Amino acid sequence: MTSKALTIKGSIKGIAYAMNDKGLAQKVITNLILGNTPNELYAEMRQVANHSQNPIQKAFFTAFFSPHAKYTQGWNIFEWRCLAKEIIQRLDLQQNQYICYLHKSTQTPHIHIYANRIDLNGRNHIEAHNIAQQVQLIAAEISKNRQWKTAVENSLQQKEEIKALLVEYMATAKNRDVLNDMMATKGWLLQWNERDEQVIGLRIIPKALYEKNETNPSKVLKNKKLGYKLSEVDRELKVANICQQLDRNALKEQKAIESNESTNISTLSVTHMENSIEDFFTSSLPLQPTEDDDELLSKKKQKKQKKVNGVFINIKFQHNGTE
Repeated sequence: MTSKALTIKGSIKGIAYAMNDKGLAQKVITNLILGNTPNELYAEMRQVANHSQNPIQKAFFTAFFSPHAKYTQGWNIFEWRCLAKEIIQRLDLQQNQYICYLHKSTQTPHIHIYANRIDLNGRNHIEAHNIAQQVQLIAAEISKNRQWKTAVENSLQQKEEIKALLVEYMATAKNRDVLNDMMATKGWLLQWNERDEQVIGLRIIPKALYEKNETNPSKVLKNKKLGYKLSEVDRELKVANICQQLDRNALKEQKAIESNESTNISTLSVTHMENSIEDFFTSSLPLQPTEDDDELLSKKKQKKQKKVNGVFINIKFQHNGTE
């Protein structure tokens, strides 16, 4: 669970933001508040803050707590209220004025707390010098008790996932576009940083952060703090090495295509030669006789035989005549 907290001077605008969230905010819980509008709430809180035993410039406190979306999927308002009450108790704000609203305009729903640091007795309940550390510690303790992974643990897990995917996909992708598409199917967008047509850096950004800004998604990618730089994922994994591997894959594929074309041409040549030789010998061989051919040949033999017999008979007759 991620968290952030600040001590502030307080304003109507700040309360209005907590209560609105682009019209999607939902009230979770409030305490010691009678008004309904931001103006009314601020007036009530300011009146109490002005009675501080030790007047301070920043009498208000704001914080947000954002559990990972996979842990709060399907939650109803009652479950969010239980979480908010646990946070309020750990902050020791039970005797203070506060409002708590659920924000759902982003991919990860989270709760916003806007509170008065001064209680009804004029005592300050939140020390400003370490408020950020206090809130982070509270978030970590709640996550541990609920068996949620902390923001640091989730970050490490994401980096391991990114590294594994990059190593797997760069082994076969033949260019950056193919690698981009492969990573996008797993929810990650690649932002290649170029200078003078040379790739000098790579940032890996969660696809959800890109798609949430539907009106101008490219604006999200300009925020250098989103996602992870390649060096943050793995210092040993260099963008130059990725590009070189993609080039090797492209060259290997091209050679395979050329080799396959050459093999096909050779196969066609041999097949053509074999067919030509077969045609040559087939045309040179005598045709096999048909039934009609056999009958004609038989008649010719009979005619020839008769002629030969006739000659023999005539010769013999002349010989007898002389005698």
